[in-house]
Amino acid sequence: MPSEPLETITSKIWSETPQPDNPFAAAECYCGGYNVYGDLIKNASFIDYLFLLFKLTAPKPHQSAILSSLAVALANPGPRDHSVRAAMNAGVGGSTHPAALIAAISVGSGNLGGAREVFHCMEYWQHCQIDLSSWLQVIKEPPQEGRMDVWSPMEHTPGFDPHGVTCPKPVQQTLAHLFEVGQTPCLTWLQANREQLERAVGYPLAFSGVAAAAFYDDLLKIDRSFIRDIESDPSDVAIVTGIVALAKSLTLKTVAEGVETESQRAILQRLGCDNFQGYLVSKPLPADLFADTFLNREKVI
Repeated sequence: MPSEPLETITSKIWSETPQPDNPFAAAECYCGGYNVYGDLIKNASFIDYLFLLFKLTAPKPHQSAILSSLAVALANPGPRDHSVRAAMNAGVGGSTHPAALIAAISVGSGNLGGAREVFHCMEYWQHCQIDLSSWLQVIKEPPQEGRMDVWSPMEHTPGFDPHGVTCPKPVQQTLAHLFEVGQTPCLTWLQANREQLERAVGYPLAFSGVAAAAFYDDLLKIDRSFIRDIESDPSDVAIVTGIVALAKSLTLKTVAEGVETESQRAILQRLGCDNFQGYLVSKPLPADLFADTFLNREKVI
């Protein structure tokens, strides 16, 4: 066997070492620092693994529960689903199986109940947060967007069904369950204000609106585990850089959790992180004291 050291392949997401007797086969593989075959294969669900690939940190129990339930809700379409309907119509029209699949994917990624609508709804969440007056204003005067690449502008308020009359029972059940298992800020607010938003829009909440609220609550936050040692650990800097770059490519903003020192805040600002929260700003406060302390401050947390 050659005496040269064996090559270790490492990226921001993946790290692996080769077999001692075969440099083309991996001996150990790590994703986000977790041993894939020694640990994750025994303890992680597929949803946990997807979360790890995107966020490079393991999901908290409520995050795993929310995303697992949402996956079941979104992966259970019937013939009334727009993408399924597109595939069925393609099949009836004599298209080949690959062409029918492309029809389903095209609609499923588009502006009517698809991924593009979820993206636009997340932009609304970013702009409005949990402020009802902001939502009512953006519903009344939606942002004007030009044609982007292959996407046409939205023709209805994202997250709501322009052909609906009342909110379908499955949408209500999904929102209620996600609220129950997570009680995250956006889902909690949406559960309480759904009917008022529907009256303002003129049509009911859709699955895309529920998905956007669930995703916005968790996917754009930088976990405190990457902030703790960011002053001394280059890998944490690389991970934060990647998360910020992903958010910016989607024209969305990021929030760093657990910021405790001015040095951490300065590094995050240099890396392009938009907002931060943590003990550097304040320890947790009762609602009335929070309002008295921060209501008139310009710093966004």
